[in-house]
Amino acid sequence: FEIYEFHGTQEGTGIRPGQTLSVDYSLTGLAPLSKELQLQAGLAGYSQWQTSASTGPGVDASARYQVHALGLSAGLLLPGRRVQVGTRYLHEFAAQSTFQGYSFQVSASVNF
Repeated sequence: FEIYEFHGTQEGTGIRPGQTLSVDYSLTGLAPLSKELQLQAGLAGYSQWQTSASTGPGVDASARYQVHALGLSAGLLLPGRRVQVGTRYLHEFAAQSTFQGYSFQVSASVNF
């Protein structure tokens, strides 16, 4: 999954953050737990890069952030009901001009 973000000027600060490219990836496998339930598990990660300079008062236009993350992903699929729930726990590394830490994500989807 890839997304490219365009940002507007933040109200009250006059700062306009730079544009961002985010790439989200995973390598997972499926294991049937029952006729109506499947487990999906594997590795997951993401990378983000600021692709243009931030502008505004007091902003260092030369500083651009990037961060990468790698971790585990697990989810349950109910194919008959077309429902999926999942979690991801990721450790961020190689961060520049941004915070670095851990990310815990929860997702759910229903297909119509």
